[in-house]
Amino acid sequence: MSYVTTKCQVQRLQLCRETGTQDAVLAYAKTTEALDTAHLSGPEQQHYKTFGHDRRRQSFLWGRYAAKVAVQALLPEQRFPQIDIQSGVFGQPILNVAQPLG
Repeated sequence: MSYVTTKCQVQRLQLCRETGTQDAVLAYAKTTEALDTAHLSGPEQQHYKTFGHDRRRQSFLWGRYAAKVAVQALLPEQRFPQIDIQSGVFGQPILNVAQPLG
């Protein structure tokens, strides 16, 4: 099942393994529309302020927005500012939410 939010395309997936299945979501945005920082958590806003170029700032905002749309599709009770996504040592996303997953 897929659907489009006002700013993102969302695709629900099911990952199948020998040990069972797991729900997953893919969300992405392809736009040149500017986005504000209202959906960022406090630490994400601090990280956002370190970017020197507008293109990088918008890329960061849209990436975080799409990731949060995906998380919210699986955890609808979570609000965007409660979903905190930080970067790990190798740049990988580290997800922090207000309650434990599953």
